[in-house]
Amino acid sequence: MSFLKKRILWFLSVGLLCLMTGCTSNSIPLDATTASFSPLTEVIAQAPGLRQQVVTTMGYLYVDSAGARLLDYVSFSANSIPQPLSPPSEQIWLSEELPATLANAPQQIGSVQLAPVLARGRIEGSGSFGPDGAYHYRIVDPQLQIVIPQETTIAALSQQPSDYDNRLVRVNGALLSSRTSAILSEELGDGGVPDAQKYQIKLQSPIEDMAMLTQLQSLSDNAIHFGRVQIEGIWQQKRLIPLTIIPVTDESGE
Repeated sequence: MSFLKKRILWFLSVGLLCLMTGCTSNSIPLDATTASFSPLTEVIAQAPGLRQQVVTTMGYLYVDSAGARLLDYVSFSANSIPQPLSPPSEQIWLSEELPATLANAPQQIGSVQLAPVLARGRIEGSGSFGPDGAYHYRIVDPQLQIVIPQETTIAALSQQPSDYDNRLVRVNGALLSSRTSAILSEELGDGGVPDAQKYQIKLQSPIEDMAMLTQLQSLSDNAIHFGRVQIEGIWQQKRLIPLTIIPVTDESGE
């Protein structure tokens, strides 16, 4: 395994939990195990109707030289530095930098700091925020809590789905992705065919991380990709919403 992939998987396995407060009226303690929230993908889609409302969401905190923002997905396969998959117009701007009073910083990989977070604050937009006004929405005075992914299995998610509802989970399995859908199975047979005797779960939408998909096996002129991966994502209503996907060679993540 490459040094970069080992470092990425080490980063995803590090347990971090700290409370980071922006200030003012949003300073209600956040609890990732009990808080009611909407995934960032939903907040962005509904943002035009949420103007000036306080929202609670979960996504990836991403900080680089441009500033701090929330992402619905981070690709660890596109570059040696983790990269946003969505354009600035589909990210939520936070600030030019993290608050100086933070007790603990997010994990750093190269020039980027990042971590999965639960975020609460008042959303503003549509407007022009951040560098060159590229960001359409921002959260004012955000309250952020880094979230520890809960390690689990495909069998556990299939058999006790309600036990993990609205949780950030980390799970290994065999990904089968087409242009219209994606599933995560315990095992795939020859040609990426799911083993009917094994458990499998649905992903919310087709995979758009092409840099990651190109590291897997492919069929039908790259219309289908399959291979073993580790997914960190939100389990909600019996579907998995990936925040990041990393190709792996075995169940231990090596």
